[in-house]
Amino acid sequence: MNPFLVQGCDTPKTPLDPTVHGSMEDYVDVDRAEESFGRFQADFGNGARVLREGRLVVALGATGCGKTALINRCVRWLESANEPSWFQHVFRKRPYSDKDQSVAARRRATGQQLVDKLRSVGVVRPDTPIHDAKDDADRIYPLLDEALPPNTFVTLVLPPSDELIDELLYYAQMIGPKMLVFTETSATHALENKLGEFPSEALFLDVGPLRKADGDTFVAQRFKPVVDAGTWPLGGTPPPIEPDLLPGLIAARAMSIGELQIMLHGIYDEILSKGPPQPAQVTNKELLLYYHLRRGNERGGW
Repeated sequence: MNPFLVQGCDTPKTPLDPTVHGSMEDYVDVDRAEESFGRFQADFGNGARVLREGRLVVALGATGCGKTALINRCVRWLESANEPSWFQHVFRKRPYSDKDQSVAARRRATGQQLVDKLRSVGVVRPDTPIHDAKDDADRIYPLLDEALPPNTFVTLVLPPSDELIDELLYYAQMIGPKMLVFTETSATHALENKLGEFPSEALFLDVGPLRKADGDTFVAQRFKPVVDAGTWPLGGTPPPIEPDLLPGLIAARAMSIGELQIMLHGIYDEILSKGPPQPAQVTNKELLLYYHLRRGNERGGW
């Protein structure tokens, strides 16, 4: 198997989601993601604040930096916590089918789907006020506290909101008891101009470009299960990466974990496709071949 394709993922572009594929052990301490995950765990604590006040959690970072994977990790951690003091209903909003929808239309669709989800699991009945309010998002969220059983909260996972910072601001202002809302954005500069309008309840989690040593850390973690299980298709172990190759590449320009993952997957896929004998190690030669083949694919070649 290719070390850089997590089991269950269709492509190397698929964000980690241990609820669907892989496990929590697939996460690697790179680009400040571990620090941000720890911040969320500490902030959530025993869940009392979410039950009492609600919480908006926003993952910030450039495209490919692992924002979606971080949110998925937080949600999975909550699902596996098995705490007797609280219970959550997770609702993941599907990506918006019409990107030109107004903020009002998007939040109305989200509210309707949330109420439908709660009704399907028996939390909301057709004769309750929140069901009657399903077409009015501004009424739905204030009614959650009354509609949900004691010690129960809703975890709402929203799609990325890069172009509509006003949408983030809306949910920040609508946060109330028994609401935990996750969202993400790459529009950090636009967000900075609106920070003064966000209530103090918002928790911002940063993931950034890779640090110089992150590449080697990532490779070592991805190699380990393949080496331990002896599943490298060409026999033996995958060819190691030339020392200083990744640190030098990362130091030369900003690189995201997503870009690194796709690049390494492509390099090792090419090695596998050629078959034995494999190179003694991955060097600049394999790196340049990867970028050459990628340019060819982008131009319609092979």
